Amino acid sequence: MIYEGDPLQFWVFMRTFENSVAKSSLSDGAKLTRLLQYCKGLAGRVIQHCTVMDPKDGYCNTISLLKERFGSNYIIADAWINKVTGEGAIASHDKRGIREFADDLKICHQTLDAMGHLSEVNTQKVILSIVECLPGFVRNRWIREVRLIRKKKDRVPNFVDLVEFVKDIVDEICDPVYGKLSYNRKEGNSSSNKSGSTRPRNKGSNFSVTTDVVAQGSCLKCKKESRTLFECTEFKGMGARDRLSFARDK
Repeated sequence: MIYEGDPLQFWVFMRTFENSVAKSSLSDGAKLTRLLQYCKGLAGRVIQHCTVMDPKDGYCNTISLLKERFGSNYIIADAWINKVTGEGAIASHDKRGIREFADDLKICHQTLDAMGHLSEVNTQKVILSIVECLPGFVRNRWIREVRLIRKKKDRVPNFVDLVEFVKDIVDEICDPVYGKLSYNRKEGNSSSNKSGSTRPRNKGSNFSVTTDVVAQGSCLKCKKESRTLFECTEFKGMGARDRLSFARDK
């Protein structure tokens, strides 16, 4: 049980400490010592000076300082908002990522609701920032969900709507049988068609070679300007391989 000053973990730590140490029959000095052992990093530095105080005063002051620095409702609410809006966009194939994000949204909702600060995330600006962290196809579905909420319920979507929506999406994606269907779609055309061509070129064709030869305007075999290479009887009398070899050499 180590606490390093993360506001998101403050009440988890404090409840554990209260149940295992604070409510025990240990002296205040022993409780203070335990608390100093459990707090590391920033949390440890904040309460370090309490060791020189009277054990009773030092213990009470330590609890007060930890709550003030890391357990304020406003600090925790702000930390949760940063948590659910500060992540980058989740990749469409990242099932684990979107599952963890859905869990974070649920914990955020329960925590802020218990503290009476749910209004902090119920603004459209915050909700939009959260939606921007979702995969593209989920964002598109949320747009349709917003339209339905406005049309059927005559109100704007709130944070609870988003939490339930993401939970349903995750249940679909992580379905053990049908969830994989969401990831079987091909991403557009192959790289060979990126240039805009709709028909592949026949690799065995010598069309580009022969058209260049024809474009010369005179026969390259008999040197007569009155006819093209394909009209030349000498060229026609050659075998197929010889004609191809002659055209390539020219």
